[in-house]
Amino acid sequence: MEKQKRKALTLKDKYDIIQKIQSGVKQRDVSQEMNLIKSTVSMIWKQREAILSAYGQGNSTCKKMRKSKHHEMDQGLLKWFTQKRQENVPVSGIILQEKANEMGSKIENKDFKCSKSWIERFKRRHNIRTGKIVGESAAVELNVVNDWLTNVWPHIRKNYDSEDIFNADETGLFYQMTPDKTLKFVGESCAGGKLSKLRITVLVAANMSGTEKRKLLVIGKSANPRCFKNKQLPVKYKSNRNAWMTSEIFTNELLEWDEQLKQKNRKIVLLVDNCTAHPEIKLNQIKLVFMPPNTSSKLQPMDQGVIHSLKSHYRKILLAQMIEAMDNGKTFSVSILDAVNFIHMAWQKVSKDTIANCFKHGGFSEKSAEFDADDELPLTEWLKKHEDDPGLIFTDVDNAIEIAVQEKIGEFNFEEYVEIDNDITVTERLTDEQIIESVTSVMATSDEAEGEENESDEDVDVYVPSLNEMAQKMAETRNFLESRTVPEPIWNSFCNLERYISDIHFSNRYVQTKITDFAK
Repeated sequence: MEKQKRKALTLKDKYDIIQKIQSGVKQRDVSQEMNLIKSTVSMIWKQREAILSAYGQGNSTCKKMRKSKHHEMDQGLLKWFTQKRQENVPVSGIILQEKANEMGSKIENKDFKCSKSWIERFKRRHNIRTGKIVGESAAVELNVVNDWLTNVWPHIRKNYDSEDIFNADETGLFYQMTPDKTLKFVGESCAGGKLSKLRITVLVAANMSGTEKRKLLVIGKSANPRCFKNKQLPVKYKSNRNAWMTSEIFTNELLEWDEQLKQKNRKIVLLVDNCTAHPEIKLNQIKLVFMPPNTSSKLQPMDQGVIHSLKSHYRKILLAQMIEAMDNGKTFSVSILDAVNFIHMAWQKVSKDTIANCFKHGGFSEKSAEFDADDELPLTEWLKKHEDDPGLIFTDVDNAIEIAVQEKIGEFNFEEYVEIDNDITVTERLTDEQIIESVTSVMATSDEAEGEENESDEDVDVYVPSLNEMAQKMAETRNFLESRTVPEPIWNSFCNLERYISDIHFSNRYVQTKITDFAK
């Protein structure tokens, strides 16, 4: 048999192979379809994170992901350039060359001289093109916002329905925060140290009509929390040393989303803010639109009130659990597993009306021909005015929770409690020293994160009931619900859950009986 030759594959080829495997095609079938050696396909699959990240930067035609001769300096200079570009600082080739000399000398501990040709190769390697940088002011100015909404947004908006216009934004969350500890955290940016262990970053995304909420992406510190073992999470979970959003995590998330949209033959526009963790990415189904720098507080819908609503619901879910523990004489604690479950529940409670009105107040929706006094209200006042609407923050149950907490621990300001982590860091603004540290220790921190398990008290073993116990609990729950007036959607959801548990229980008993009969 003639020996199969290795083929030189472009990044696009490798990307297509990864997408096939992710969609369920076996590696053996992919190798046969593309006439490749099986070990080649296997190696591509092992290196998928690096390949997806490189493909997202637009280098789809290159055939080898060669490291630069001065790889650490190359990566450090790229991080510095990306950060300056996102801060709207113009960087010429001469400035880039001088920075390379400075950074190279620090990283390699010797006098480093960067040539003009190396800078040109650096720019080609990372798809950097010269061009005018828009937006000179660092302050949030209404004229910048109005100019963008008047002259830029309409040309983007006309090509998409409201269901296909999305916004995404990150927020930090002190997931164990209780009202009695707020003073300790006031003004905390949480850029590192002990408090970083108590926070997560959450990527929140939804469409303009409020009809589609993207599954939350949660970023924690620990790569493998013990409490996650054998658990199916309701959110996506990533990790790094500081629990921050990084350009790598953001890129891979959007590439995955892009592939999902491709399978549905659907195109969307995604609005994001202009920050270091949001690089320009080559996408087919997603039009990535960067809002003007320093305008998030005026433009970004998630920043307008969606994240506030999400955190309000999260805090009240946490408080309800705290009250129950106190009433039962138990010690109250919140693991990161509790946190991802709570934040998922909170996201379900954020109504489509809240999301749609945040887009509207940001100026993204067309205004109605009829005057609506609500259009003139700030989002916080709008939420309070509609406090009786189903699905919004302020309900009788929520108010009861606030009263109960005040009885247990005393008076506290709920709005301050909700907003306590608004200013914590979610993406990094790196100093030169931090950039150098990140690129010189990347291998060590990567190995550390892979094997890391959180050893703190939060990760306690969770008891998992048997199928027999679950069947009994479901029967008890049915009796409870039948004695009350339950909304039809909740009753239907319970019936689906009951049927699911029953099917598993029956299947398990049937299979076990067959095995026992065979053994006889």
